[in-house]
Amino acid sequence: RDMRTMYLASSLPAARTSIGSPVFFCCWHYDMHPFALQGTTHACASINDSASGPTARRNPLASSLQIACAGGYCRFNVHNRPFSHGDQITQARADDSGSRSRRKLWRRVFTGCSLGALVSMWIFSGTYAFLGVFAIMAVIAQNEYYFMAKQNGCYPTWKLGTLGSLAMYVAACSENPVVRDALFPLTGTITIIYLLLRQEPKTPPTTMNDVATTFMGIYYFGYMPSFWIRLRCIGFIQPAKVVGLFASKGLVQKWPLAAIASTSADLFTYGALIQWWTMVSIVAADVFAYFTGKRFGRTRLISVSPNKTWEGLIGGCTAAVVISVCGALLMRWPVPLLSGSAYGLGCAVMALIGDLTVSLLKRSAGVKDTGHLLPGHGGLLDRLDSYLLVAAPAYFFVKFLVCR
Repeated sequence: RDMRTMYLASSLPAARTSIGSPVFFCCWHYDMHPFALQGTTHACASINDSASGPTARRNPLASSLQIACAGGYCRFNVHNRPFSHGDQITQARADDSGSRSRRKLWRRVFTGCSLGALVSMWIFSGTYAFLGVFAIMAVIAQNEYYFMAKQNGCYPTWKLGTLGSLAMYVAACSENPVVRDALFPLTGTITIIYLLLRQEPKTPPTTMNDVATTFMGIYYFGYMPSFWIRLRCIGFIQPAKVVGLFASKGLVQKWPLAAIASTSADLFTYGALIQWWTMVSIVAADVFAYFTGKRFGRTRLISVSPNKTWEGLIGGCTAAVVISVCGALLMRWPVPLLSGSAYGLGCAVMALIGDLTVSLLKRSAGVKDTGHLLPGHGGLLDRLDSYLLVAAPAYFFVKFLVCR
């Protein structure tokens, strides 16, 4: 008979049958389909059927015998039809896509948890330490925006816009309201004068788009985020009081809690506590909106971001309200159920508007992410977009409705 011997390459792990014994393959063959390699990239010889065809003698058992090698062992499958290579490819692609999605999700979770721990330490590090890190992040995000604007054919004056934003951050720490409020119009006036007089060799004449993108960067990444610094400066709290809430008297007298309790630095402020709760509410809204929309989402929210749904928005707002009510109870806000619900709902909605605004900018620039700084998250602006517009409403809510 027409015998074919199949040789497994030496690099392939020892082939085994379903009961685990090593085997070599010696098959009576008349109408066997090519050897199908599953789950491995090792090279091995395939069986070429020179005897198959209309005139070839056919053996019913041999014609239905399929030999498949997967993961270093062999399985003998007897079917009534030839082995479907299309099914294998489709299943492999589906498994690979699911594996990539899970890896990406775990990267996002790891990066998000790491950032959460760092942000908590950053918020309670003192006003000037908070200002320094805040300025670095805001400048990076602002320049990611200006880079997208350049990809869209605009030529903003990014250097002057960045300097104006830094000036507004520093002015936000001042106790003089005139200094805080004067920097934004002053920055705008200087910027428009520069754009009118700008003459650079590699830059075309100033257009309306150049002016608009420059001022958008100053407002969106300078003026509005500066209210986070204003919020943090509300109400100094002695570090000893805060440490005493979470540690016994014996632990407070030991290092490093003793050093923290005795310092005169403004590590803790009433505004910093509100800021921490606010950021936790935004994170909760973002996470719950994602999973709620993924599980129950049916109704599209807006065309700018096709993946967002009304169901996801409801889930995110609910999570933000719950977290904010808990914070209002702990911080003893007036009518905590009502004030906490209003605060959480407002934060969730403003965070969504900030997210959608950046989505609009990315769609206009034709990019998926604003950068590649954070693994699994894209650019820094992709992570900060939900926080950019929240600070100003949160500041005025706390300043005039809670701390009167």
